[in-house]
Amino acid sequence: MTLLSLPLTYQTLDNAFIAMDYRSMFEQTLILGDSPIRAFLKVILPNIKSGIFVASLLTFTTAFGEYVVTNILLGGDFETLKIYMYRLMQSNGQASSVLTTIYFGILAVISLILILVIRKRSPKSKITAKDD
Repeated sequence: MTLLSLPLTYQTLDNAFIAMDYRSMFEQTLILGDSPIRAFLKVILPNIKSGIFVASLLTFTTAFGEYVVTNILLGGDFETLKIYMYRLMQSNGQASSVLTTIYFGILAVISLILILVIRKRSPKSKITAKDD
């Protein structure tokens, strides 16, 4: 599971760090007298919160249908959504199609909610147009 989630987490956090100049923000906080740990907790961590949130969401969705993780954590009596959809597809193709459509609809709604939450919390840049 770690091998599947590490690239997603790395790329998401790398994009969050590329978005702003955190090195200069960290150095400025140190110059103002904060310790390195306090500077990280008060400056860096709040600014990469959306990246951490997206990375955890990607990791969760990757692990959601993973059979091995489910088997280890809950035991062998449970079946994942992927296994259930496969068994349903073999018995009734229409029900499997309906379940797949509902599943993607739920994921689309969750993604839309997350996009709206991130847009609401991110600072809005104001672009002023000059009159010519």
